[in-house]
Amino acid sequence: MASDDDTELIVAWVALIISVLAFVIAIFQALQQYYASATGYSSCTDKVIGQWSQFTKRIFKWYEFRFEVEFEVPVIFVAPPTNPRGPLGEHKSKEITYMVGTPDSYKKTYTWDQDEYNNVNDALRAGNTRQAIHTADNELANWLGLLMAIQRMEKESRSWQNNDYFSNSPQWEDHTPCHPSGSSTPVPYTLTVGMQRKKKSWDSMPDNMKKPYATTTISHLVEVAAMLGVYWKEFDRNNDRYRAQGNGFMITGCDVDDLGLVFTFQKTGPTWFHENRVVPHNSVKELCFGFCPTIFRQHQNNDNHKYADEPKDIGTLQLGSMSAIAETLVVLGCNTNTVKYFRKSTADTRHTHLFPVAFELLGMAGVVLQIPGTAFRMLPNPTIWHWDRKSFSLRTLLGDFVHAIKEAGSEDAMFQDTPRSCVSVLHHEAKRVEDKFSELEAHDGPEAILRRTKNPEERIYSPDLLMALHSAVAKCDEHLAKPDNANLVQNVLRVHFQELLRILNDEDGEYKTVIVTSSVPGDAAAAAAASAERRPELVVPGASPATEASENTAETRKEISLLQKLDSASSSERHAVLVEIYLFSVRRRVVEKVCQQLEHEKSRRGRGGARSVASEASLGPRRTGESQQRISDIWCMLVFRMICWLLLHDFHGKDVQVEKSEIYGNRLPVYMT
Repeated sequence: MASDDDTELIVAWVALIISVLAFVIAIFQALQQYYASATGYSSCTDKVIGQWSQFTKRIFKWYEFRFEVEFEVPVIFVAPPTNPRGPLGEHKSKEITYMVGTPDSYKKTYTWDQDEYNNVNDALRAGNTRQAIHTADNELANWLGLLMAIQRMEKESRSWQNNDYFSNSPQWEDHTPCHPSGSSTPVPYTLTVGMQRKKKSWDSMPDNMKKPYATTTISHLVEVAAMLGVYWKEFDRNNDRYRAQGNGFMITGCDVDDLGLVFTFQKTGPTWFHENRVVPHNSVKELCFGFCPTIFRQHQNNDNHKYADEPKDIGTLQLGSMSAIAETLVVLGCNTNTVKYFRKSTADTRHTHLFPVAFELLGMAGVVLQIPGTAFRMLPNPTIWHWDRKSFSLRTLLGDFVHAIKEAGSEDAMFQDTPRSCVSVLHHEAKRVEDKFSELEAHDGPEAILRRTKNPEERIYSPDLLMALHSAVAKCDEHLAKPDNANLVQNVLRVHFQELLRILNDEDGEYKTVIVTSSVPGDAAAAAAASAERRPELVVPGASPATEASENTAETRKEISLLQKLDSASSSERHAVLVEIYLFSVRRRVVEKVCQQLEHEKSRRGRGGARSVASEASLGPRRTGESQQRISDIWCMLVFRMICWLLLHDFHGKDVQVEKSEIYGNRLPVYMT
């Protein structure tokens, strides 16, 4: 009996152990089921979202008897660094952090700098330190790479500017807050990328999304891409196809069911942020969409609240498409023939002389965007043409323009260099600019070394040269922005582009000049040619060709169209030929046409006046002379400003505007995986 009791006891113990083990296994299975209900938790770890994983939580839902995964992601936007309000509310209630490249900014955006990232990812240890956010990091969320790229852009560009460009500047990190504050930074950067943290639940994730996604808007994404040096190659809203590439990055986008537009951000090659950084000016946002504020805008310090679906006035240039440029010319008051060159453009229609006419309009009327005290000149290209500096030199064009005015002063009273005259101002400012260019050529410091090129226009401009260009443009604006000059300046602009485009598309040879060929060798022929060059003769449209021969010199005077003369000129002569066309053809027509308009307006207003005809007649010649001088001065100022403005700013050669003006200010949410 005792043995039977022992056997039963052993069996009981074994049964108990098995029961306890089964119970424990059942508990673990139940716990595993509960923890497995935390769907998406593995996609919110540090391997996927880095330091943002510290906000990932599993919360047990008692009424559903399961776990819910909560995590936080950034909401990205573009604004001035002093802006206290973001997409999620005020800074006081929902903290705003601006990505400015400081250690505090890195910490508050939960991103790694270059060294930290290389230490985190073993795959990068053998790579180039210039190639952060490597293409092998497919497991990381794209938006984390975007945040690191923005931080790197700010850090590298500011460090280069302070350490290499200015050499002895104080540490910028100590004076650059990453949160909105009343006191601005010493350098007035007004364009930064900010973010706010937003809590989300994995329950709301679409089935086809496997990683947490960041949120921004379609317009802010375009602006961020421009700041990183990424240029759009395809922007098709009808078929939801988006692709941008540049500076070692690529952005692609498409429509995702149950969510909307989803973009990816990838690293494709080497990246650098030095002098190629986009000017951090808030108005640069307009250029990303083909717009540009002008000197005629009344409130320059405020954002342009006229969105894409609202008509623009003279305060905004529209340059993002042929139809947009046509609309700009309509606003300027150009005639129908001029507007047709863009609205009904054909393969034979010409919009270029040394460079596209759209850049000329940009330089004459666009506001200055380069920030004094900074080294950055790069702008997003708002036009549909490439900016190719290899075929022309703005410095040469400026020198030839000022030289031609000086030479013409001996024969034309409008160009005489008298004290306080506009011509005197142009000569003085042009000399300052040329002196600074000469210093740059002779300089052997960092400005000459950092970009190895023989063309000083392509080098990094010295601070003195930038200030000289700022001074030149400011002198022009001081004259052009006078209230009593506003209408006249717009009229001069209108007629200038009417005549310029008419000459560029002069298929019938209506606009001609006379060239002199001589069979006499030596100094006589050279003197004759030089005389003809100094005093170009214009042929009245419709006049018969003139051919004259002198018995002594056997020189022949031959007509040639202005367009033909420009096209046949060599690369070293094209600048002088264009200046000749401008000064002795376009300017004369502008003065003539605008004077006629002024006289017409005066006669219309004076029809009911009490003044005698004799009195008006006696004052007429004097008034006409004053008007001609005033119009000529404004025209010279506009051309001079255009050249200096284009020297002060720069555009990437591969950047060209892809039509997307309709999304300016658009707050359509888009998502970054």
